[in-house]
Amino acid sequence: MSTMRVYTREFRESAVGLVLSQGLSIRVAAEDLGMPYHTLHSWVRDQRRARRTTVVKATPKTMVDAQARVRELEAEVRKLTLEKDILKKAAAYFAREQS
Repeated sequence: MSTMRVYTREFRESAVGLVLSQGLSIRVAAEDLGMPYHTLHSWVRDQRRARRTTVVKATPKTMVDAQARVRELEAEVRKLTLEKDILKKAAAYFAREQS
């Protein structure tokens, strides 16, 4: 008769972290943790799928926000360049008046 182990969320997250962030293979991590390979494999697979769907959903809004920010910054650069050019011309004008 097989007994079903219940793992805490913290244990699950740290086990998946061993594989995804530290680069251990699923088999080695499962052996080190004393748990079935297939259990850890399904947790890692679920986490990878969740990350992919999160990235896909977040990307369009992030791109729109980034493009809007780029447009704002380009407008500010144009304004500051214009102001700099005006100040240069004014400085040259007043320098001529002084001499």
